[in-house]
Amino acid sequence: MAPNAGVCPTCGFLPLQPDEPQSERTPRVEELLRCNHPPLDVETLDLRRAVHKFTGIVTELDEKIVKAKEMLHHLSLARENAGCRLNDAKQLLHPLRSIPDDILGVIFQHSAPSWEGSAPESVLDSLSPRGAPWLLSHVCRRWRNLVLSSPNLW
Repeated sequence: MAPNAGVCPTCGFLPLQPDEPQSERTPRVEELLRCNHPPLDVETLDLRRAVHKFTGIVTELDEKIVKAKEMLHHLSLARENAGCRLNDAKQLLHPLRSIPDDILGVIFQHSAPSWEGSAPESVLDSLSPRGAPWLLSHVCRRWRNLVLSSPNLW
């Protein structure tokens, strides 16, 4: 096979189909395969030509398969890399990142237990690690700093 024969110069795509259509088995070949008779001398010469021809075709197809697998591996890596960059961009553009601290503080106050109107024997406890101030402070550094700087949450 000549170098770059049949290869797209833009993307390097190799055609998946062989260059020439492959014919089906002849009735005589079918007959010989069903029995144990030797081929005729004329058929032997044709079969030797076929062995030579199809050895080349199989080799060429094997080379194309290797190149296609290499291309698939390269494309898979490129897709994985693009997917990571896509996820990074989506995370950085998430709307929650753009909420101002004062608005977050109000949201946090609404999620914290209310001390007003609670009975003295109430089980409200700002020191419970399952409560809003503690839970919110474990989300990220920004939220931790905001929670710790908001005494009304405790």
